[in-house]
Amino acid sequence: MGWTGALSLVAAAFLGSTTTLVAVGLVWRKRPGVFQQGPPPIRHGLLGLIGNTPLVRIESLSRETGCEILAKAEFLNPGGSVKDRVAAQILEEALASGALRPGGTVTEGTAGSTGVSLALCARAAGCSAFVAMPDDAAREKADTLRTLGAEVRRVRPVSIAHPDHFVNVARRAAAEREGAVFADQFENLANFRAHLRTGREILAQTDGMLDAFVSGAGTGGTLAGVSCALKAANPRVKVFLIDPPGSGLFNKVFAGRLEGFGGVACATGMPQRRGIIKSHPPEE
Repeated sequence: MGWTGALSLVAAAFLGSTTTLVAVGLVWRKRPGVFQQGPPPIRHGLLGLIGNTPLVRIESLSRETGCEILAKAEFLNPGGSVKDRVAAQILEEALASGALRPGGTVTEGTAGSTGVSLALCARAAGCSAFVAMPDDAAREKADTLRTLGAEVRRVRPVSIAHPDHFVNVARRAAAEREGAVFADQFENLANFRAHLRTGREILAQTDGMLDAFVSGAGTGGTLAGVSCALKAANPRVKVFLIDPPGSGLFNKVFAGRLEGFGGVACATGMPQRRGIIKSHPPEE
């Protein structure tokens, strides 16, 4: 089932009420409306561009479901993804605590968007980035990271239990370098805290008229942080994780076992520990 089908099912539960739905960018309201804001303020540097992304009405899904469905356009962050928020928060907290100092290095094992975000944010914060990634990832990803100033180490794909797994390489690099910290996006609660702000943005942009939030999940930080912020303001807000049968999160929720993540440790314990994920059996 794709996003359209999943959202249609979720929407069906709300058709009899005034409804607003957000999913890592989706807000859902039964009645139409336009959210207006004043002119954007002056932003300070690249880090000042992160967040405060707009909500965009998805016309096709809104017509199909009879609800107001809005997408939060996280691709408009300077690094092109929601991971900019996490990278900025990790760096901010590490610098504030003294674990990282200007000129230091932040390390991470990733073949995804987090590497791009860390490379951008580290440079903007006066630090450097080290990214370990499997060598079967697209070479263009490594080239992009190097262009952004990151040091990149490509390693052969192995089990997470192996000391040369790319996450363990990044963790070891932080331990071996003076003034370096391991970002540890899967277990670092800065990930979760970054998205408390995302949730507050959604509340402000919808004037609190929100009924549901729908999201996919990787580390779980977006789902956990946004959900906590929304539910703190309105406990009746519904939260839905859209995840395909056979995925790691699906197996965790329905079978109690964590698998399907290719050997990478999963911090989906963030939403699990906070009681956010509710199980709904898939349709046959």
